[in-house]
Amino acid sequence: MNINVFLIRLMQFITFALFIFAALVYAGVFLLVPLDILFQGTRVLHGMGFPVVLAFLGAGAALGWLGKKVWEMPALWQLVLDIGMQLVAHGREQIKRYDDVLASYQTSSPQSK
Repeated sequence: MNINVFLIRLMQFITFALFIFAALVYAGVFLLVPLDILFQGTRVLHGMGFPVVLAFLGAGAALGWLGKKVWEMPALWQLVLDIGMQLVAHGREQIKRYDDVLASYQTSSPQSK
């Protein structure tokens, strides 16, 4: 196996892993932010003297209200979804660039056995 082909494939895998990590972080943020709002809201209400159960219900109600307001703005959540899809599409384009480099390398250099 030619070492140059191995290096190109290695860099392609590293780029793939980088974009997978970025996409997972982007999606994970939108899962963790509501949980953090719920947690911090519960802490604030419990710190103000509410029992934990009532603080949790109050924070959950506030989070539900906030979620309803975001849901009523379809341009906002459509923008967030489009940005995520563009991130995936950009990653796919960058990975395909390695195939072009590999194809141009294999056609321009003679293969030694």
